[in-house]
Amino acid sequence: MLCVAISTSDLLKYGTYQTKIKNVMERHGLKQFVTQATRITERTKTKIDLVMSNRKAEAKVLTSDKISDHSTVEIVIDGLVHVHEPHRTVKKLVDYNADVLRQKLSEFDWEIDHNSTLNTQTNILSERIRTALQMFVKDVKVKNRNCNKWFDKELNMLRLIKEHHYALAVMDTTYQNWKKYRLARNKYQSVIREKKRHYIENKLHNAKGDSKETWKILKSLLNGKGNREISEITINGRNINDSEEIAEKMNEYYVSSIVNINKSIGISGTTETPLVSATATFEFSPVDIQYLKVCLMEMKNKKDTDYISPGILIDAWPIIATTVCRIVNQSLEDCMPDDLKTATVAPVPKVNRPKNPEDYRPINMLPTLEKLIETVVKNQIIAYIEENDLLSIFQSGYRECHSCETALNLVLTKWSDIRGDGDDILAVFLDLKRAFETIDRKRLLAKLSSFGFSRSVIKWFEGYLKERSQQTRVNGYTSSKMQNDLGVPQGSVLGAILFILYINDMPSQLRSAFINLFADDTLIYIHGKNLDVMRDQMNSELQRINQWLRLNKLKLNVSKTKMMLIRGSSTRTAMNSIMVDDEVIRSGPRIQISGE
Repeated sequence: MLCVAISTSDLLKYGTYQTKIKNVMERHGLKQFVTQATRITERTKTKIDLVMSNRKAEAKVLTSDKISDHSTVEIVIDGLVHVHEPHRTVKKLVDYNADVLRQKLSEFDWEIDHNSTLNTQTNILSERIRTALQMFVKDVKVKNRNCNKWFDKELNMLRLIKEHHYALAVMDTTYQNWKKYRLARNKYQSVIREKKRHYIENKLHNAKGDSKETWKILKSLLNGKGNREISEITINGRNINDSEEIAEKMNEYYVSSIVNINKSIGISGTTETPLVSATATFEFSPVDIQYLKVCLMEMKNKKDTDYISPGILIDAWPIIATTVCRIVNQSLEDCMPDDLKTATVAPVPKVNRPKNPEDYRPINMLPTLEKLIETVVKNQIIAYIEENDLLSIFQSGYRECHSCETALNLVLTKWSDIRGDGDDILAVFLDLKRAFETIDRKRLLAKLSSFGFSRSVIKWFEGYLKERSQQTRVNGYTSSKMQNDLGVPQGSVLGAILFILYINDMPSQLRSAFINLFADDTLIYIHGKNLDVMRDQMNSELQRINQWLRLNKLKLNVSKTKMMLIRGSSTRTAMNSIMVDDEVIRSGPRIQISGE
């Protein structure tokens, strides 16, 4: 069966294009089923929305449910009506009950053989929780994400009034009828804009003080993100619309793109950087049941691909606590269980109307049990490095009593003092390409060793990073697994702390510039009174930093790296010769900061 719906030239007219369309239909044995005009205005009638099929079909032009000035066309093929569904079916936990969950889990024999392997114990625990949750997993129809929450009864009434006047104007094409339709349409559109504005304003007001939620709202507006269903992608000029194939191709792209970035980095001309020489030694410590419950309560309550969340584990804690505690402590003595080392990637659009794989940001979802083990490890690492003062003083990311706001305030205070002394400031904001995912694992282990991590801990991290795999889920379909041999897991609890340890020696590369770090966001700046001298100094510093990045298998994204000149004078000065690898760094906005 072949059915095609297109918007094309007006078939109420006769001409070259109309003849070509009819010839194409005849060659393919298609019949055109739209018989009425599909776009009617006060002065024109056109039939430009067509339905062609080689099966028995019917196309009905509706004057209601108009999205634009084109009429909606309802298609009936072999007696089945094909209309847009504003809903999609997803699997969700329905009528979840913690008591029922515990009752189901209590039916299992929890005397798991303590001599069985860590992987076996982990598999049994995970499978039992999955089995218990299956009684709550149901197919649920949910509204597509582009169904607008601000659309209320008032707007629906205005929509019906608009459609009523449109139907009257089409039947009786008098000036008065079209005037009433235009007034109804304009009022409907005006109220839509007002409702949308109030809805967004309320969301921003409710998110006041929550920078993460505020940015989430702003990004949704800028990117126009709606339903995350991926209907089609283009790879190597080929359009793919099968969900299973899209999942496979997206997974291949995400793995191969990191390999390609790694290959493109090249060889550094710099020598090894002197690393921290810690006098203390870090070893893992066993934990108890109560501590693990506190860790679960502090974790974000997000479900993994098996619907298991920290909240679910807390509900099941009276039954599973002993088993979980034994698995965590055995993992600290041995390694991360193999079945917990697979990430499931969910592609999320970065831009409006994404077409290619690079238009989607890969968001990693990891098993909740892995995140619990990682949380225990992270807490112990942070306590150790803070106690022994091992982190660079220039790093503000993922540290207690530090935040993005404190980092910004620190920089602005320094810049205000510099401007107070009459100096200009030349700043460069570095952007790294897929930074967490390109880390060289051997170098990471060497750096962890220099921080005083014991041999047993290094062996644990070697196993944690070894043979990790990922799969990509698209429209409910999951790709096959592919091994990923580079970087630290994106979206993991440990990824961030491992990254800031990895780049801890970056500031030692600088000679005349100052640096501020917030995880992988890096700012370097120079101040002075002679712009030519400042330019030469900055270029030298950027060369040293870029060599260090290459040595550590990190890639500078020059196109997203920006330069900024801060000076008090109103005179505009061109600063277009800041370069990295013969590429000019583009200038960001010019600002003025006055010292007190």
